Amino acid sequence: MNSLKSIVLIVLVTGMVSCYPLLGKPDSRPAEPRFDRDVAFSYETIIEGEPDSTLYSLYDGYIVWKTGNRFHVRIIKELASRQTIKYVYSGNISASNALIDQFVKKHEGPFDRIIQREHNISFEFEFFPDERSSDRGFEFSLIPLFPEYCITFDLLINGALIPERIRLGSSFYAPRIVPITVCFRQ
Repeated sequence: MNSLKSIVLIVLVTGMVSCYPLLGKPDSRPAEPRFDRDVAFSYETIIEGEPDSTLYSLYDGYIVWKTGNRFHVRIIKELASRQTIKYVYSGNISASNALIDQFVKKHEGPFDRIIQREHNISFEFEFFPDERSSDRGFEFSLIPLFPEYCITFDLLINGALIPERIRLGSSFYAPRIVPITVCFRQ
């Protein structure tokens, strides 16, 4: 019986020691970078609240904010352009672990295209060089399917990811990278 206990103890110790190279010590961090969930959850408070509309006249780009469970996406084109090219604001918004609901278009132009599905919104807004607008866009609500859910904003201007032309929430925060993922916990 004593030898059986010794064998079990040796197997347990060997198993624990052999797992260290694979998993690391219990207090160690993983060697590979993982999805930075803290950053995604930190946007939860940044995106809250409508920005002051007086800021719109100084800005060209996207403004995204959340009030309650309602998300608002607006495209602001107030600054005059010296270029003669057409501006195309396009992108994709996708929800994971949630459904997009109560979708409403705001001041859609004649050449704009917006397609809304259960988990996804794809859009394209066209602006001519001398055209200005501070209210084109859309809004929607999310219906969470799980206690933790996320929404990703992949916003482009003329096909390029330009984070400095995106503002979030009442603080008018400019994210460092695009796409922007915001996660929520119920």
